[in-house]
Formats: sequence, structure tokens, C-alpha cells
Amino acid sequence: MKQQNSYRADIDGLRAFAVLLVIGFHAFPSRFPGGYVGVDIFFVISGFLITGLLLRELEEKQFSISGFYARRIKRIFPALLTVLAACFAAGWLLLLPREFKSLGLNIFGGAAFSSNFVLLGEAGYFDLSSAQKPLLHLWSLGVEEQFYIVWPMLLFLTFSRRVSVAMLALALFVCSFALNVHALGTAAAFYLPLTRAWELMLGGIMAALASQSEKVDFDRLLVPIRSTLNSIMSANLATIAASPDMRTLLGSVLIVIAVVGLDSSSPFPGWWALPPTFGTALIVSADGSWFNRMILSHPVAVLIGLISYPHLWHWPLLSFAELVYLKPSWVLRDSMILLAVVLAWLTYRWIERPVRRGSLHPLKITSLCLAMLAVGSGGLAAFHWQGFPFRIPPAIQELAKLELHPELQEAGWRTNTCFIDTAEVKVEFASDCLERDHRPLLFLWGDSAAAALYPGLKQLQRSEDFGLAQYTTAGCPPALSFAARGRPHCAESNAFVFSVLSDARPDIVLLYSVWTPEFGNFMPGLVELIAKLKLLKIPRVIIMGPPPAWEGGLPNAAYRYYMSDEFRRMIPLRSNFRVSEDWYKYQQRFRQQILPFGTEYISAWDALCNGDECTTRVGDSASDLTAWDAFHSTLAGSIFMAKAIAPCLFPDRGDRRKLPAAHSVAHSSVCSVKH
Repeated sequence: MKQQNSYRADIDGLRAFAVLLVIGFHAFPSRFPGGYVGVDIFFVISGFLITGLLLRELEEKQFSISGFYARRIKRIFPALLTVLAACFAAGWLLLLPREFKSLGLNIFGGAAFSSNFVLLGEAGYFDLSSAQKPLLHLWSLGVEEQFYIVWPMLLFLTFSRRVSVAMLALALFVCSFALNVHALGTAAAFYLPLTRAWELMLGGIMAALASQSEKVDFDRLLVPIRSTLNSIMSANLATIAASPDMRTLLGSVLIVIAVVGLDSSSPFPGWWALPPTFGTALIVSADGSWFNRMILSHPVAVLIGLISYPHLWHWPLLSFAELVYLKPSWVLRDSMILLAVVLAWLTYRWIERPVRRGSLHPLKITSLCLAMLAVGSGGLAAFHWQGFPFRIPPAIQELAKLELHPELQEAGWRTNTCFIDTAEVKVEFASDCLERDHRPLLFLWGDSAAAALYPGLKQLQRSEDFGLAQYTTAGCPPALSFAARGRPHCAESNAFVFSVLSDARPDIVLLYSVWTPEFGNFMPGLVELIAKLKLLKIPRVIIMGPPPAWEGGLPNAAYRYYMSDEFRRMIPLRSNFRVSEDWYKYQQRFRQQILPFGTEYISAWDALCNGDECTTRVGDSASDLTAWDAFHSTLAGSIFMAKAIAPCLFPDRGDRRKLPAAHSVAHSSVCSVKH
């Protein structure tokens, strides 16, 4: 690898492949399951380029920390400002307050280069999905810029004391990678700069080895390898095996392995991040290879690489399409990608390049900083003032506010006592989750859907005499020996709940969950649990099937219905508007899977729905909606559901006149019993 003292077109070409991988993963995740490794390729490239730039300045005694950051501002701010301002405007016009509040915080995070910390703070079971965060992709920019706050000064101190920069970078690489592996499986491992710095440092090592101060000829470095190869093959073959072309080939194979072999469920970064990052390092080291000269340096690849940073546009466009249309067609997705390319080129040609031209004039730098401050302040204002609810038509402002305060709906869930909603920290159930001296005892065991049902069951106790136990954990279906994806404590939590149940010997065990396939294959664990409950001779074991789900959330569906209705009417009491068809089909399949198990079955879907039309509200106010997101019941929805399933829970109770009719669905369609 030559000393990094001139422009390398192949690096821009490599950038192009990285950005195409990321866009492919975002737009078509099933076709590019591991495309997210494009971000890791970017990290290595960025570490290589910035470290090389800083070392050249240090060697030529032209290093200036203020000059470095002035150049970063000219490089980063123009395109970022444009995207942040456009997202604010689109959010103002299109988003509900809860969504706009989240966007506002992420705009502030993007302006402050702290998006990774904002997203880490937002990470939680009830957080908006990634598709509902138009600025999710800025986390990597935050990691880079935070690293470059520290790295230039470390380089200056190291270089001035004639300490090996390569050895410093290697030490940081080892420490950061060890932290990453230790924290693997947590959001911190993904978002924190300390756990991602090793990828930038790998590029830094490459730049340091090629610098004047530590000039290393990679071909000479490979002499021992070539000698070994000479002993087992002909000299010509050995030369080819140790050539830049072979390094490029090996690097490309490593990247392809990651792209094909990884998906969104893979443990990442950790060890699996080594193939794409070392593959990138090998390609970077192979300056002059045929692939670098003919493919990566091709004008088309270089052009895409040059506009790779303005490709900040692609994820906001895809995200807003998802927010508005929920399931955008392939045509719409393709159109968004095409529009992103056009906007990226326009941003590069008419905004980024003009601003970057010329000297580092203080007025230009100051103006960019003030503009970024203004955009960040606007985002912070949107967050502080709850997403500006006054933007929403007065008739449905209360409905919009419901999405802002899901925690009010959780008030009856007994969060972190009988409902555990943390994935990364072990929390014990409280002793009062079980009413020990009250019979018959109904033992509610499940995930957050079960926690949402608990307030309704508690209300039901006013008219039905029974004891109640609540053991609910977010994201954990009641299945023994099963660890749900991203929920490391599920197996341990369920084992504990089973021990409590074995001691309490309840009269009725109600197993309720969304039972989503996203958990993984929970069926073997559920079968194991049912078998053990039968051995305990529990009188009644009831499985409650998945509830209905509204795409984008019921409040969002009600808002979109209102805005699309020419007479501005509230969503009907029963409607199939944005009721998930996939979820409707899945709950039917789930029922057929469960009935052979020999348990009783309650259909949560049938309790709320008649076919694909489901109960949206039980009154005219926002608090009367039956769900506050896709499927979690509001208090009104929980009470409604509990009344609907009461005949299934207590079929032998004679006088039900004090229980208002909750639903017109026949008892036999809600309850199924397999003897």
C-alpha cells in the first residue's frame, strides 16, 4: 500500500459499494439481509482517511485542531442541515404528536452529533419501531464525530512524543473490541463509541502503517508469508497468492460472507463484524490491484461514492413512506430510492460543493454553526412541547395525545413489580403479584399483552369473586427453556414463574401473549410447559390467542381515517381500517396449532372482532379507544376484553346480569375446549 499522500479513487468506489449495501438492506431487507455491514465498511474507510490526513499534517508540521474541525464543519454541516430541516418540515405536516416528538429529539441529536446516545436512551420495549424513526441512520455519524473529538488530540500527543501511532491504534482496537464482545447483545454494544471505536481504529492502523513516520511496505510485510508459500508451491503461484489482487479477492469474499450470512437476528457487531471490517482493510491495503483500478475506480462507482454522504436522504424517505402508507409497495420503495439518488446529487452539486469551496473563512464556519444551532433548537422545541399537538385538528387532538402518554395506560400494569419491561437488567417479581388466600385463583402469565389485560381482570374482580396473580414480562411468551430474541432473561424469568405457580397451585392458568413468530420458535417451550402443568394437575389451563393488531397503531389509524374521510368522521366503532390482514391469518393458524394440545382456548381476536372487523372504541373520546398502539389494550380496551372473556373464564357462574354484554360474538366462537 502506497503512502496516503494523494487522492485514491478506489476509496470512493469502495464507499459506493458500502452505501449500496446499506440502502439495499433498508429498502429490501429480505434481499440484502446483511447489508447493514456497509456501515462497518464506512467506519474502516473513515478511520483510514482521517488518520492519514492528520498524520500528514503532523509530519508536515501543519496540524491545527481548529483547522481540522473547521474542515469537518464544512464537510458535514451543509448536507446534514438540509436533511434535518426537510425532516422537520415533513414531520410537521405528516406526523402525529408522539411521532413528531420523537423526531424532534432525534433532530436535536443529529444536530448535536449525539444521535447514538439519543437512540440508546430511547431503546425500549414500547419505543417507536425503527421504521418510524426517519433519522435512525444518523447514529453512525454520531459515533464517528464523537470519536474525532478525541482522536486528533491523542494523535498529536502520541506523535509529538515519538510513540508509535500504529501501536496506539492497535491498543485502542483491542480494548474497544473486548468491550464490544463483552457487551454483545445489548443496545450499548451497538451504539456507544467505545464499543465501535475498534472499527475506526482498524482503518487508523492501516493509515499509520503507510505513513512516513511508520512507513511499512505491505509487500515486504508479506515476505514471510510468500516464503512459506514458496516452500509448498511454485514461485509464480506464491507471488500471486501474496499479491494485492489476492488481498482484494480475499477481502471481497469476507465482505460477501457477511452480507449473505448475516441478518437482523444475528449477534452483531462482536465477532461477526470481523469479516467485513478485515475484508475492507484488505481491499484498502491492495492499492493498485486490478479490482481497485478497474472496478472501484470506475467513474460510476466514484460518482456514487462522492455523493455517499448526501445519501442521508434515503432512510428519511423510506421511513416517511412507511409512516404514511404503512406497507409501501415495491414501486413506491423504488421511487423513494430513485428520489434519494436525485436529492443526493442535487445536495452534493448545489449545496455541499459550493460551501466546501474556498478558504475556511470564520464567517462561513460561524454561519453554519448558527444554522445548526437553530435546527437543533427547533427539534428540541418539538420534543419539549410534546410534538406540537395544536397542529392536529381540534376534533381529534385528544386522540393524538393518547399516543403521547402510553405510560398512563401502564399505570395499572404494575410495571417493574409484576410486569418486567427491561431486557438487559434482571428484575425480580414482587411478592404481592400473587393473591395467595383468595380462591378460585386465576394465574395470569404472559408478555406485555397479558400485562395490558391485567387492569381489566382487576376490574372484573368487582363483579366476579376470584383471586388474581400477575406474572408478565415484556417480549417473553410463557414457554419454558426458551430465550426470546433480544430478551436474555426470558428463560430464567419463566423458570421462576413456574416455580411460583407450582407452589401456589392455581385453579386457572391463563397463558396470554401476542405469540408472534418474531419471538422465535417458542412452540417446543410451550408444549413443555403444558405437559408440566398437566403433571401438576392444574384444573384448567387456558391459552389465549393473539389479539388484533392495527398497522401503525390504532391511534394512528383513527387519525388517518379522520383525515382521509371527506366528512371528517371518527373511525367507526367496528372497522377493518388498517387491521393487519397478516395478523388475522396468523391468529387463525395459531388456533389450529394450539387446539391439539388438549387445553382450553380463548380467542382474543374473536373477543374484539367479527371476522376482520374489530372494535376500535367503546365510546366517543380518545380514552375509549381499545388500544394505544398496535395491540396493547388501553384501560377501556382491557375492561372490554375482560368482560368479553368472562364467560370463558367462569362458565359455571349462574347470574351474569351484573356483567354488561361486552360483545356480540357468540360464546362458542370465543372459547374453544379440547378434551
